[in-house]
Amino acid sequence: MRIAFLLISLMISGCVKEKSEKIDMNGFEKDPIPYCAGRLFLAVPSILVPESLTIGSFKFSGLRAEDPSIDVFVEEIGMNECQFNKKIQQRSVELKSAGDETTNILKHEKRLADDLYLFRVQEIDDAYISEVLAVKGSNLVTVKMHSFRNQFDAAENQLIRLVKGVIVGGAAVKEGGQGFCLGSVVVTGDFQEESGRFLYRSPNGINVNLIVDTYSPDERISLHGRVSGSESLLARFSVKHKVLRERERIVAGMKAQEWLSWAEIGPSEGQGAYGFAVETMRMKPQKLSPSLYLSMDTSQPLADGTPTTTSMSDGEVIGLWDSIVNSIRVAAHSTSEK
Repeated sequence: MRIAFLLISLMISGCVKEKSEKIDMNGFEKDPIPYCAGRLFLAVPSILVPESLTIGSFKFSGLRAEDPSIDVFVEEIGMNECQFNKKIQQRSVELKSAGDETTNILKHEKRLADDLYLFRVQEIDDAYISEVLAVKGSNLVTVKMHSFRNQFDAAENQLIRLVKGVIVGGAAVKEGGQGFCLGSVVVTGDFQEESGRFLYRSPNGINVNLIVDTYSPDERISLHGRVSGSESLLARFSVKHKVLRERERIVAGMKAQEWLSWAEIGPSEGQGAYGFAVETMRMKPQKLSPSLYLSMDTSQPLADGTPTTTSMSDGEVIGLWDSIVNSIRVAAHSTSEK
């Protein structure tokens, strides 16, 4: 799925028929900003801005493999009490309008605290989805969980427990807190599953995507196995490309495979985009060695759909990539946790 995302990014970047923005190196080599992502730190040039929405998934320790996980959404949108009340009203209207007589019925909503609100939706029969909205600093944190056989009370207790373990503040993120970073908050607790997706965008079409997963095993087929050979997606779609680098390396103390390429995609010959990826290979999934998948794609559409093209040389884009990859390290607190 990860390499499919990389290929889709390249294919989207080829749909360029209108006037497009040019990408240059101005700003990429200056002022790297440190970010905490999951149980990792990385430094990203200031022109690459994190998305306002960060998504994670968690499951408390002691639960069964088949038990539902908790989905966590962190929005950095300058939330305050007035905006929170408006968001609650808006969400209530959305949920009521989404249901009918037999499915997706808003069965219950309740303010649990000034900064905490619960919604419960009956999806069908004895299957429910509960969500809790919370204010954490200037962030809106939304947590959701499915439940079955009318076990919504147990699910909602887990949601409240997770929200209460969310730490907010610059110091918490700077130091990694004692948990898993999502945006500008840290999710703390004893989990058997924890993962997050992070996106950094430049205003000129470079996207850096990061997936961090602490405990999941590595992909069954390695990164090089997925991008090379006759069965790779690049081969199946007959994408003309050149490989700039294909090697093993060390990232944050872990073995990893790296693949850098340029692909010719688009209506004009010679028009293309860069697609880079690195993926860790761990002996033992744990806090000291979280799974890491990092990709970088150029010529990506802007948020408003404006197409872009790249004017960076191979050396320039590789230099940008290496500066980010070389900055990645395991958060200091993870090395002290068992």
